[in-house]
Amino acid sequence: MFEQEVIEQDLARQLYRRYSQIHEALYSSQVPPKPAYDEGRLHQDLSVLLAVANGTIKRSEASEDQIADILEISERLIDLLFGRVYNQSATSVPSFFWNETTVGQMLAHVQAWLRQDDLISLSDAAQLLFPELAETNLQAARMRVKRLTEQGRLMQYRDPRVNNRMQQLRVSRQAVEALAYAQSAGTLAKAL
Repeated sequence: MFEQEVIEQDLARQLYRRYSQIHEALYSSQVPPKPAYDEGRLHQDLSVLLAVANGTIKRSEASEDQIADILEISERLIDLLFGRVYNQSATSVPSFFWNETTVGQMLAHVQAWLRQDDLISLSDAAQLLFPELAETNLQAARMRVKRLTEQGRLMQYRDPRVNNRMQQLRVSRQAVEALAYAQSAGTLAKAL
């Protein structure tokens, strides 16, 4: 499970880095004092996002208003982290953010929830993408799926509820199904 204290510490580090960029753009190159974190609106927003990411709020039971609120909260957090600063031309989220930060992984889970997407294991993905190979050699088929994540063709998620780090890896069912469709059309086979 995603833990609120860990997420808040990671978020505080990222926001301080962002705060420093804004401070530098406004004032000078001096590093600003680290602001104190209090449990205001951001804390409340994180509580909602964590409830979604941890599966406490079920998509099938959420009202349209709740879904809209959750979308707004996730967009607000991304804007807070990556909105334009003085000399930037556009908002961009670095690719490492989604896989290498706890906040990114939490938001990735929230976005999958918003899309009504299932996160499936590499074994399940292997059986959908490479059914013949998976029948005879599931490990080889799993490695092909892993290669797709390394190439950036599939986004890799971590399931914090699974203790074994190697079994934590998940991919989007919707993305796998799209790749399976592309594979049936013959466009994926050349890449592998």
